[in-house]
Amino acid sequence: MSERHVVLAVLTVRNGYVLQHRDDHPGIPWPGHWGLFGGGVERGESPIHAIKREIREELCLDVLAWRRLWVFINYSPFWDRIYHCTTFAADITDMWQAHVLGEGQETGVFPLHALPQPIVSAAAALIERYDEMMMRGER
Repeated sequence: MSERHVVLAVLTVRNGYVLQHRDDHPGIPWPGHWGLFGGGVERGESPIHAIKREIREELCLDVLAWRRLWVFINYSPFWDRIYHCTTFAADITDMWQAHVLGEGQETGVFPLHALPQPIVSAAAALIERYDEMMMRGER
């Protein structure tokens, strides 16, 4: 079985977090939930190239200034296997008005205290961790 590797983006617009309302199809992980933008790393692709490609496909934005946050291993009941995840962050405040949703039902910008429901639990945890890191001044 090949190793699965995904990338996720913690995107900020001013003091809010950009989330995707995922499609409501049973053939995808977390259908109908709110989550971070991102996706699978293709064969031969680096995580940074994957996140750039995913955000270009999903929001039609060419984000250049990425910060790698964390790499972790998680278990997915949907895939019934362990996967590796690389998480990146970018402030897209200056380009947000130009976004065009290319995947999912909708997108929105939410403050930490008002994250929409239902939300992918890992997305909420990563946003909370990132918010704490920023509050401590870790840039």
